[in-house]
Amino acid sequence: MLFLGAPSIYLSIKAPKYIPKTAIYSLIASVPAILVVDYIGQKTSQWVIPASISSIRLFGVTQIEQLLWAFFNFYAVVIFYKYFLDNYCSKRLVGKRWLELLYIGILLAVPFALFLVIKPEVLNIPYFYFYFGLVLIGIPAVLELFKHPRLVSKFLKTAAYFYYLSLVFEVTALRLNCCWEFPSKQFIGWIYIAQVRFPLEELLFWIMLFALAILAVYEKFDENEI
Repeated sequence: MLFLGAPSIYLSIKAPKYIPKTAIYSLIASVPAILVVDYIGQKTSQWVIPASISSIRLFGVTQIEQLLWAFFNFYAVVIFYKYFLDNYCSKRLVGKRWLELLYIGILLAVPFALFLVIKPEVLNIPYFYFYFGLVLIGIPAVLELFKHPRLVSKFLKTAAYFYYLSLVFEVTALRLNCCWEFPSKQFIGWIYIAQVRFPLEELLFWIMLFALAILAVYEKFDENEI
């Protein structure tokens, strides 16, 4: 709430016209993804979250904070982008392509649910952070930049702000030992900074590229914006 919720609320107050569309996109895009990704990530010990404000564990693993983190991460990125860099606000709230995004989320969730029930060992994916980060974050971010070069400047300005915010968030969380840990050895490398360490994947895919990927998906499926 400090790093993502507060900026989201502030910008929502400043520009309420962006709230409905940003909230719908954030909900559709974040919830199915975080349920799948966080379950596999925690089960494979790519990251673990030792404490929670609630005893609720979705699928016996995912803390309720993860849903809030995912939603506000998407929401903060998009509303920052809309408020500061892309002020266009269409009258159409939801287009047909938003349904495509919803269907993709369902297609992601259904096989996950089947494996979870029938053969959960399939979800034990070595180096999961690297592979999911490459496919779901790295590739979409890069492809969208090449596809829409006019958006590069706006995307990079947004990514620069969230690089700083996410890095401070990361170091603060690890220094206070209050949010997440990285017990696995299945990482491609480590970053050492301010007396903490975290995986190279964390730097590449969350701190550096995640905001770009969020905007790439937003622009791809929002036909009113391109």
